[in-house]
Amino acid sequence: MQYDDEIVPKLRELLNVEPEEIVEEYDDDSYIICVKNKRYLIYDENTSITKATLNAGIYLFKIINDQLKQANSPYYCYSLYADHDFSAIFLTEQQYLSAIEEIILPQYRPYILNETAENYGQHI
Repeated sequence: MQYDDEIVPKLRELLNVEPEEIVEEYDDDSYIICVKNKRYLIYDENTSITKATLNAGIYLFKIINDQLKQANSPYYCYSLYADHDFSAIFLTEQQYLSAIEEIILPQYRPYILNETAENYGQHI
């Protein structure tokens, strides 16, 4: 899931405004993404690859959903299981509830990526 190539056009469509720019700061020891005045550490020398991947997903979904909320959009960006890659789907609350009810296999249901939830929020 690429923010500039895939998410920005969808946010333009849903929000009817220009989405926030993500600025990347990186060197040999760390990678940080910045939006407005907020900085999100993706990794540093103490971060495992698994944790860095999780951080990238959590912060990207947070950035997207903060923009949707700020624009009073009826949509929320949910995670989808995609063979170890992050995929996203924009749904209204009613669409989300319908998907949860209609998708038989729980691992294919949309979910809210959450670092502290069991299985990071994925339905298993």
